[in-house]
Amino acid sequence: MSNTPRFAIVMISLALAAILGLAIGFYWPTAGIKDGIAQAKSIERGKDLATFGCSGCHNLEASGKSPNKAAPPFRTLVKRLSQEGLQEQLEVALSMGHAPMPPWNINPSQSEDLLSFIESLRQAKNN
Repeated sequence: MSNTPRFAIVMISLALAAILGLAIGFYWPTAGIKDGIAQAKSIERGKDLATFGCSGCHNLEASGKSPNKAAPPFRTLVKRLSQEGLQEQLEVALSMGHAPMPPWNINPSQSEDLLSFIESLRQAKNN
């Protein structure tokens, strides 16, 4: 009779551990997928912004020349700058502009999307 309570405690503990393990197993992969989907959407929005505001001068693709010879292709920016440097240059370029680019007032979320797109070129370059 003295082993019955101990057995019940062990069985309940094992059942709780199994339930917790299932819960964690279902949560973690889903969180990674959601993060990946959110990142892909950010890159897509950034590419749309770049197409609208930048593609008249800059090449946005993995190869090819920019329409404006003085404007570097975006893929070359990721070769020259760290992520922090790229973010800083983007903030300066957008807020102050540069000839012939006028200042472009976009919100912080759009700026993050644009940066995500440009950074995606770094990932594409490494593949």
